[in-house]
Amino acid sequence: MGMIRVHTTRFSDIEVAEDRIISFPEGLIGFEEHKQFALITRGDSPFVWLQSLKDPALAFVAADPLAFVPDYRPDIDEDTVLSLGAGSEAEVRYLAIAVVPQDPTETTLNLQAPIAVNPATRVARQVVTMNPAHPLKFRLFQAARAADPEDAGAPRVGEG
Repeated sequence: MGMIRVHTTRFSDIEVAEDRIISFPEGLIGFEEHKQFALITRGDSPFVWLQSLKDPALAFVAADPLAFVPDYRPDIDEDTVLSLGAGSEAEVRYLAIAVVPQDPTETTLNLQAPIAVNPATRVARQVVTMNPAHPLKFRLFQAARAADPEDAGAPRVGEG
Protein backbone atom coordinates (compact mmCIF):
# COMPACT_ATOMS: atom_id res chain seq x y z
CA MET A 1 0.00 0.00 0.00
CA GLY A 2 1.43 3.36 -1.01
CA MET A 3 1.64 6.63 0.83
CA ILE A 4 0.03 9.94 -0.12
CA ARG A 5 1.43 13.34 0.83
CA VAL A 6 -1.29 15.47 2.44
CA HIS A 7 -0.84 19.20 2.91
CA THR A 8 -2.53 20.47 6.09
CA THR A 9 -2.47 23.72 8.02
CA ARG A 10 -2.45 21.84 11.38
CA PHE A 11 0.19 19.21 10.75
CA SER A 12 2.20 20.66 7.84
CA ASP A 13 2.84 18.14 5.09
CA ILE A 14 2.34 14.58 6.26
CA GLU A 15 2.41 11.18 4.64
CA VAL A 16 -0.74 9.10 4.98
CA ALA A 17 -1.17 5.48 3.90
CA GLU A 18 -3.60 5.10 1.01
CA ASP A 19 -5.78 2.85 3.17
CA ARG A 20 -6.34 5.85 5.51
CA ILE A 21 -8.09 7.84 2.75
CA ILE A 22 -11.86 7.64 2.78
CA SER A 23 -14.18 8.83 0.03
CA PHE A 24 -17.47 10.63 0.53
CA PRO A 25 -19.31 10.47 -2.83
CA GLU A 26 -21.86 12.98 -1.45
CA GLY A 27 -19.44 14.98 0.71
CA LEU A 28 -20.25 15.95 4.28
CA ILE A 29 -23.34 17.94 5.20
CA GLY A 30 -22.47 21.56 4.45
CA PHE A 31 -19.20 20.53 2.76
CA GLU A 32 -20.53 18.60 -0.23
CA GLU A 33 -17.60 19.62 -2.49
CA HIS A 34 -15.10 17.81 -0.25
CA LYS A 35 -15.07 14.18 -1.38
CA GLN A 36 -11.87 12.74 0.09
CA PHE A 37 -10.50 12.89 3.62
CA ALA A 38 -7.48 11.42 5.32
CA LEU A 39 -8.01 9.73 8.68
CA ILE A 40 -5.20 10.95 10.90
CA THR A 41 -4.79 9.11 14.19
CA ARG A 42 -2.53 9.64 17.18
CA GLY A 43 -1.72 6.58 19.26
CA ASP A 44 -4.69 4.63 20.58
CA SER A 45 -6.92 7.67 21.11
CA PRO A 46 -10.59 7.21 20.12
CA PHE A 47 -10.29 10.62 18.41
CA VAL A 48 -9.19 11.09 14.79
CA TRP A 49 -8.76 14.03 12.47
CA LEU A 50 -10.72 13.98 9.22
CA GLN A 51 -8.48 16.09 6.98
CA SER A 52 -9.83 17.26 3.62
CA LEU A 53 -7.52 16.45 0.72
CA LYS A 54 -8.98 19.42 -1.18
CA ASP A 55 -8.55 22.14 1.46
CA PRO A 56 -5.53 22.09 3.83
CA ALA A 57 -7.44 24.24 6.34
CA LEU A 58 -10.51 21.98 6.55
CA ALA A 59 -10.31 19.26 9.18
CA PHE A 60 -12.78 17.84 11.65
CA VAL A 61 -12.19 16.11 14.95
CA ALA A 62 -14.21 12.91 15.15
CA ALA A 63 -14.41 9.94 17.48
CA ASP A 64 -15.62 6.39 17.57
CA PRO A 65 -18.95 6.84 19.39
CA LEU A 66 -18.74 3.31 20.81
CA ALA A 67 -15.81 4.47 22.96
CA PHE A 68 -18.25 6.75 24.81
CA VAL A 69 -21.68 5.16 24.21
CA PRO A 70 -21.16 1.37 24.11
CA ASP A 71 -24.76 0.68 23.02
CA TYR A 72 -24.73 3.25 20.17
CA ARG A 73 -26.59 1.85 17.16
CA PRO A 74 -27.78 4.38 14.57
CA ASP A 75 -29.67 1.72 12.54
CA ILE A 76 -29.01 2.96 9.02
CA ASP A 77 -31.24 1.86 6.16
CA GLU A 78 -30.41 -0.83 3.64
CA ASP A 79 -29.88 1.67 0.80
CA THR A 80 -27.17 3.40 2.83
CA VAL A 81 -25.50 0.07 3.63
CA LEU A 82 -25.50 -0.83 -0.08
CA SER A 83 -24.20 2.64 -1.09
CA LEU A 84 -21.15 1.96 1.08
CA GLY A 85 -20.50 -1.34 -0.70
CA ALA A 86 -21.31 -3.29 2.47
CA GLY A 87 -23.29 -6.51 2.61
CA SER A 88 -24.80 -5.73 6.01
CA GLU A 89 -24.84 -3.04 8.68
CA ALA A 90 -22.50 -5.21 10.77
CA GLU A 91 -19.70 -4.31 8.32
CA VAL A 92 -20.19 -0.57 8.87
CA ARG A 93 -18.20 1.46 11.41
CA TYR A 94 -19.15 4.91 12.70
CA LEU A 95 -17.48 8.19 13.50
CA ALA A 96 -19.16 11.11 15.24
CA ILE A 97 -17.97 14.64 14.59
CA ALA A 98 -16.81 16.39 17.74
CA VAL A 99 -17.20 20.05 18.60
CA VAL A 100 -14.31 21.15 20.80
CA PRO A 101 -14.94 24.64 22.21
CA GLN A 102 -12.38 26.83 23.95
CA ASP A 103 -13.09 24.89 27.15
CA PRO A 104 -12.36 21.28 26.08
CA THR A 105 -14.42 19.93 28.99
CA GLU A 106 -17.47 21.13 27.04
CA THR A 107 -16.66 18.87 24.05
CA THR A 108 -19.70 17.30 22.40
CA LEU A 109 -20.23 14.54 19.83
CA ASN A 110 -22.93 14.75 17.17
CA LEU A 111 -24.65 11.37 17.52
CA GLN A 112 -27.58 12.36 15.27
CA ALA A 113 -25.50 12.68 12.10
CA PRO A 114 -22.77 10.03 12.29
CA ILE A 115 -20.38 9.19 9.51
CA ALA A 116 -20.94 5.62 8.35
CA VAL A 117 -17.77 4.04 6.94
CA ASN A 118 -17.18 0.72 5.24
CA PRO A 119 -13.53 -0.02 6.16
CA ALA A 120 -13.23 -2.54 3.31
CA THR A 121 -14.17 -0.10 0.52
CA ARG A 122 -13.17 3.10 2.40
CA VAL A 123 -16.44 4.67 1.27
CA ALA A 124 -18.24 6.87 3.77
CA ARG A 125 -21.49 8.76 4.06
CA GLN A 126 -22.84 11.09 6.70
CA VAL A 127 -26.32 9.98 7.72
CA VAL A 128 -29.01 11.70 9.77
CA THR A 129 -30.68 9.36 12.26
CA MET A 130 -33.21 11.70 13.94
CA ASN A 131 -33.40 9.15 16.75
CA PRO A 132 -34.12 11.00 20.03
CA ALA A 133 -31.85 8.52 21.82
CA HIS A 134 -28.94 9.99 19.82
CA PRO A 135 -28.48 13.63 20.84
CA LEU A 136 -27.05 16.24 18.53
CA LYS A 137 -24.77 17.40 21.36
CA PHE A 138 -23.68 14.46 23.48
CA ARG A 139 -21.49 15.94 26.23
CA LEU A 140 -18.43 13.73 26.67
CA PHE A 141 -17.29 15.00 30.04
CA GLN A 142 -20.64 15.78 31.67
CA ALA A 143 -20.68 12.62 33.77
CA ALA A 144 -17.34 13.48 35.35
CA ARG A 145 -18.43 17.07 35.99
CA ALA A 146 -21.71 15.95 37.57
CA ALA A 147 -19.67 14.05 40.16
CA ASP A 148 -18.06 17.36 41.21
CA PRO A 149 -19.99 18.77 44.22
CA GLU A 150 -19.55 22.31 42.87
CA ASP A 151 -21.33 21.27 39.68
CA ALA A 152 -24.20 19.30 41.25
CA GLY A 153 -26.85 21.12 39.22
CA ALA A 154 -25.36 20.18 35.86
CA PRO A 155 -27.54 18.29 33.38
CA ARG A 156 -26.79 14.61 32.90
CA VAL A 157 -24.96 13.11 29.92
CA GLY A 158 -26.87 13.63 26.70
CA GLU A 159 -29.19 16.34 27.96
CA GLY A 160 -29.31 19.66 26.15
